[in-house]
Amino acid sequence: MLKVVLIIVAIPVAVLLFQQTVMRFIRWYWHFSSPMFFGMMFDSRIRRASQPPEKVVSNSGIAPGMQVLDLGCGTGTYTFEAARVAWPDGKVFALDIQREMLDLLRKQWARPENSDLQNIEIVQGSAFELPFPDDYFDAVFIVTALHEIGDRHASLLEAKRVVKPGGYLSVS
Repeated sequence: MLKVVLIIVAIPVAVLLFQQTVMRFIRWYWHFSSPMFFGMMFDSRIRRASQPPEKVVSNSGIAPGMQVLDLGCGTGTYTFEAARVAWPDGKVFALDIQREMLDLLRKQWARPENSDLQNIEIVQGSAFELPFPDDYFDAVFIVTALHEIGDRHASLLEAKRVVKPGGYLSVS
């Protein structure tokens, strides 16, 4: 019986580890946005356990009243927590290049636990040409998205452009 349980557990774990290894190797050489079907995994219990939004946002230094850019927001896993922290006078701009990810974010926003958040603005755009003026944000934070950007240096320079003097960039 123990062997059966071990096999049932070991096979999915081995497949997951193999998939993660292969994906990391591929992304080392080729940068691309996560496929749409990954979107449902972005807000999974496993991800919330391994990267709790409360802890990630807390470590990002986001505070009440801040103007924040969530660069590469995906489905909004960290956007909503950042909006809770920045409330009442702060605002979070959720930017992603993929309309489909932003559609998933909108669906998440409709959930009862998120529907009261009124300080989020959804923006479709590129990390290479941020549609914001210079020195606009108190903080720009990027959570598990930098590896998807082809020219990281150019995107980080663009993030620097929109951060106010004394503001910061947080990459997790």
